[in-house]
Amino acid sequence: MSSSSRARWPRIRKALISALILVAAAAVMVTVARMPGRTEDLPTWQGPPVNVEVLRVEAIARMPDLLELPATLEPNRVVQVPVELAGKIEEIFVEEGEEVNKGQVILRLDTALLEAEFKRAKAQAEFDKRTRDRSMELLEKGVLNRSQVEEVEARATISAVALDVAQTKLERATVKAPLSGVLNVRSHEAGEYVSAGDTVAEIVEVATIKVVVQIPERDVRYLSLGDKIELSVDSLPGAKLSGKVTYLSEVADISTRTTRIEVTVDNSRRQLHTGMI
Repeated sequence: MSSSSRARWPRIRKALISALILVAAAAVMVTVARMPGRTEDLPTWQGPPVNVEVLRVEAIARMPDLLELPATLEPNRVVQVPVELAGKIEEIFVEEGEEVNKGQVILRLDTALLEAEFKRAKAQAEFDKRTRDRSMELLEKGVLNRSQVEEVEARATISAVALDVAQTKLERATVKAPLSGVLNVRSHEAGEYVSAGDTVAEIVEVATIKVVVQIPERDVRYLSLGDKIELSVDSLPGAKLSGKVTYLSEVADISTRTTRIEVTVDNSRRQLHTGMI
């Protein structure tokens, strides 16, 4: 064998080996493909045809979170109504437990002295006003000088202010409800004497009510002012209520690691009462 033939022989041998490997692999693939597949004997339905209903399954974009916590119902507002003048209670118009509207008269003090003071102030103010008008006419005619007229005008102004004060006192002898609600407490009776500043009534707002909840610190981050909340009350089975978060405390209770929130709920139907759980 020549030297050139000996140099080509390794390359030829490598090519032959590669060809044999490819042929063997092809033979294996053909053999596997021709092998019979495994079949299972499936039972045949012998009964009558059955109607099948197909339902379309759709993904829910968002699942609502449900957090069950004990809460307490509290009145939205409780107002202590004071009397602004000292005097004797002459008449009472609303009893405890009755509903009142904003501006409705609750009671009235004895106004005999106040009415007399008002009449006197009114008469004085009217007299001083007429005097001022005549003085202005005399000033235009040159009968009075400006300084004399200014003194008359000052008296008329003081009288007008005194009349306003007397009228205000007379009006404030009548105690009116500052908001609509229920007269929860009336602390005085007709004929009793009260001093200025004494509380004579307590009014509880019932048209709206607050649901007070202590939220665990791990959940408070999911709440914000204005969020709508659905609630249920144990004493009203099946009733679903909705409200809005109107208060979210910035300071947590260190001992319980909870944060107070208040949810305001419409109570125009009077279903809810304070103290409910």
